[in-house]
Amino acid sequence: MPRILEDEFRINENSNGVTATAGVANSESDIWTFIVPDSTSMILRPGDIFSVLLQDAAGPTALATTSQVKLVHADANGIITRELVSAAYTTVTEFQDRNSIMTLGKRTEVGANEQIIVRVTGNLAVSTADSIFQLSTLRGTVSII
Repeated sequence: MPRILEDEFRINENSNGVTATAGVANSESDIWTFIVPDSTSMILRPGDIFSVLLQDAAGPTALATTSQVKLVHADANGIITRELVSAAYTTVTEFQDRNSIMTLGKRTEVGANEQIIVRVTGNLAVSTADSIFQLSTLRGTVSII
């Protein structure tokens, strides 16, 4: 009988399953989309961290502090969505200081083939080549043994 194996997992811009799309200035844009692999689920827990650093497509300029960042859970078809985080850009820019880092407030389970999306509305176009993000999770996979 298969069993579920759980391990800590960090999703970032370089993770398998993440696609990146440059953002459009002054328009809500899906910057990164992570599709959960088959036979896998991601569990976002209270206290898990979410951090983003965004750069302008035209140069090394950071986006305005008034820019909006959202973390969204979508079904496999991208039709049904649920906002997990909606915050001003300055709220999610910390990567190291545990006292100021953005943490998730509620448990969410994201099933196989469902999507985790980082959505941005910024004053400038976002370059995904120069931008980074991280999201800590718990990954559950079905063991074949």
